[in-house]
Amino acid sequence: MKPLAGGMYELVILDGLKSKTAFNSNDPPNSFHTHDMFVPHPSIPGSWKHVGRLDDCVTLMTGEKVLPMPIENRIRQDSRVKEAVVIGVGRAFPGLLVFKSEEAENPSELDYREAVWTAVEDYNSRVEGSSKIGQDMIVWLPATRDYPQTDKGTVIRAQLYEAFATDISALYERGVLGSGAQKFEIDGLEDWLVRTFRERFNVRLVDTEQKIFTAGVDSVQISRMLGIISLEFSLYHISPSTSAVYDTQNIQQLARYLHDIRHGKATRNGKEESAAAMIEMIKDHSHFDQHVARGSKSKHKSVFITGANGFLGSHILAQVLEMPSIARVYCQVRASSPTEARSRLLSSLAARHIEPVQDEFKKVYAFHCDINSSQLPPHLKEELSIQLTHIIHCAWPVNFNLPLSAFKEQFRNLQSLLQFSLATNSPKPIHLVFCSSVSAALNHPSPVPERPLVSPDNSALTGYGQSKFVAEKIIQKAVENAGANATILRIGQVVGDTLHGIWNDNNAIPIMVRSSLTTLTLPAMDERCAWLPVDTAARSVIEFAGLGLDEVDRTDGNSEFPRKTYVFNLVNPKTFSWTDDFVPILRANGLSFEIVSPQWWLQHLREGGQNGNDNPAVKLMSFWSTKFGWHESKSLRDCHHDHAREGSLTFDTVLAQQKSLALRNAPDVIAGGLVLKMLGVWMGNWRISDIS
Repeated sequence: MKPLAGGMYELVILDGLKSKTAFNSNDPPNSFHTHDMFVPHPSIPGSWKHVGRLDDCVTLMTGEKVLPMPIENRIRQDSRVKEAVVIGVGRAFPGLLVFKSEEAENPSELDYREAVWTAVEDYNSRVEGSSKIGQDMIVWLPATRDYPQTDKGTVIRAQLYEAFATDISALYERGVLGSGAQKFEIDGLEDWLVRTFRERFNVRLVDTEQKIFTAGVDSVQISRMLGIISLEFSLYHISPSTSAVYDTQNIQQLARYLHDIRHGKATRNGKEESAAAMIEMIKDHSHFDQHVARGSKSKHKSVFITGANGFLGSHILAQVLEMPSIARVYCQVRASSPTEARSRLLSSLAARHIEPVQDEFKKVYAFHCDINSSQLPPHLKEELSIQLTHIIHCAWPVNFNLPLSAFKEQFRNLQSLLQFSLATNSPKPIHLVFCSSVSAALNHPSPVPERPLVSPDNSALTGYGQSKFVAEKIIQKAVENAGANATILRIGQVVGDTLHGIWNDNNAIPIMVRSSLTTLTLPAMDERCAWLPVDTAARSVIEFAGLGLDEVDRTDGNSEFPRKTYVFNLVNPKTFSWTDDFVPILRANGLSFEIVSPQWWLQHLREGGQNGNDNPAVKLMSFWSTKFGWHESKSLRDCHHDHAREGSLTFDTVLAQQKSLALRNAPDVIAGGLVLKMLGVWMGNWRISDIS
C-alpha cells in the first residue's frame, strides 16, 4: 500500500506475485501500480476499504489530490440535490457545483443551502486543509441546467469541467476577490493580514512576529492568500510569489514586503532582498579552520558519496565500485538504520537496471547520519579521518518550488563536509567534488566561463538556482581562505543512460512531453539542448575527482592547463535543437501534438481542466511561469517572452573537456538514438506501447 495524501493508499503489486503478468513502473522495480485507492480500517489491522480510483481524483495545482466521492455521495443523499461535483483541477483549492433536484417542490432556498453546507462542514471536519471546501466556493445551479452524463446517469467529469468552464472561472475569481484595492500603510497592512488570515482561513496569529507556518498555515492556503493579496492591492503585474511568503515568514516582514513592492522598492521576486539573503547565507557558512598537514598519505583510495541513491549518485556509485583502486566506498543515506540504508542503495541501483557484483558491493559502508553527527560511531569517524581521500557531494533537493530559505540545512551540511575535509589526519585535505548546477549561472552573460561567479544576479530566479550559487561561493571561501581541495562542477541537464535510456519521468522535460498526450500541444522553445547522459556525467565526475589517476591535477599532457582551476562546466558539447531535432522524433514515434507559444501552452494548462495524474505538468505551473516569463495576472498580449535569451546561453567547456575524456567523447543524444530509448521507457510507464 503506497501512501497518498489524505490518509489514502494506492494498491501496488510487487514483483514476485505469480499472478502478475505485467508491470508499469520501476518504483519499486517491475511493480504494477493499480490506481485503486484504499483506506485502512480504523480498528482492524490489515483490513482495507476501496474508496475509488486515482483517475477520479481532483488534482490541485500543488499536486495534492482531493477524493471527490465522499463529499459528492454525502450531498446526494439530500432529495433536494440532483448532483454534486467537486471541482478544482489545476487550481489552488477545491470547489463544488451543486445542481438542484427537480423532485424538490418549492424548497426554501435558505434551508436548502444550509442543508448542503452542513454536509460540507461534516466533510471538512474529516479531511486535511488542502481538501476543505469553503462556503464561498460553491456554485448553486438550477435543475434546468444540463450536464454531461453517461446512459446510467453518471457524471462525465472531464466533459462537465469543460462545459462549465465559465462558471468555474467566475467562482475562482470571486473566491479571491476582495473589497477593492487597499491603500494601507504598514500598520494597516499588518492589521489587514492578521484579520484576513483569521476570517478567511480561521488562522489565529498570536502577534505579528509569529512565524506564519507555525500557526498551521499550509501551502494551499498560501496560494489562495497570494491571490487575495494580488487583487486587494491591485498587484496585477507584480504579483508576489510563494517564495516571498516563505522568505518573509511573519506578518511584520510580509507587510513590509507588500508595502515596498507597491512603492516600487522591491520586485515581484524580491530580487534585492534575495541578493542580500544570499550574501548573508554565504557569510554565515564560510567559517573554516585551516588545514594542518599531519599523518601520512593513505595507501588506498576511499570515497564518500552523498546522494548515492539519487539519479546521478547511483551511477557514480556503480562505476566507483567497479574500480579496483577504490578500497572503500562510504555512503550517507537517509534511513532509520545502516541495514535500511544498504537496502535503499540496492533498490535505487535496481530501479536503474544496475546490478552490482556482490563482492564489489562489499566495499560499501552505508550509514544514516551526518558525517559530523554524534550518532556516527567514534571508530567510523576516526576511520574516515584517516582513510578517506575523496568526497563526492551529490545530495541536494531538486525542487524548483522551494525558496532559498528552505536550503539552509544544505548549506550547513556543505560547511560540515568542507570542515571535515580540512580536519583530516593526512598531509593534504580530502578532495571534495561538489555537483553544482548551471542554474547557479543561468543569468550570467553568455558564454559562462569556467571560473567562480561574482554576483548573486548571475543565478536563476528560483530558490534552487540561488542555493547553488550560495554553495559555490561557500566552497570558494573554503578554497581561498582555508586551503580546501575542492572542485565545483556546474552540471547541465542530465538525461537517461546510454544503455537503457532510463530517465525519471517525474522530471520537468518528461513531464512536459507527457502533457502532450492530454493537451495535444507542446511549447515552442528556441533553444539548443546540451543534454548529457547520466552514465557519461557520472564518469566525468569520477574523472574530475581524480579517482583511479596518479595525479588529481593530471592534464593529459596539456602543459597550458591552469593548475589552480577548480570550477568546470559539465554540459554536453554536442547540442541539438528542441524544435528541429527533438520534436520530430516525438512526432515520428507515436505522439501527436501542435507546437504553440509558451504562453498559450501555459494558459491551456491553467484553463483546460487536465487531470493531474494524466497531466502532471499542472504541478509545475509556478516553475513553467518563471521559465517562460509569464504570470497569472498577465494577458496573452501583455506577455513578454524572454526565453530566447535563455536558449542562447552557452557554457564554456574548454577546460572541462581537457580534464575529462568522457566529456570530450560525450555521445550525440539525437544521432545516438538515446531520445528514442528514453521515449520508449516513458511510454512504457505511461501504458503506451504503440511506438516503433
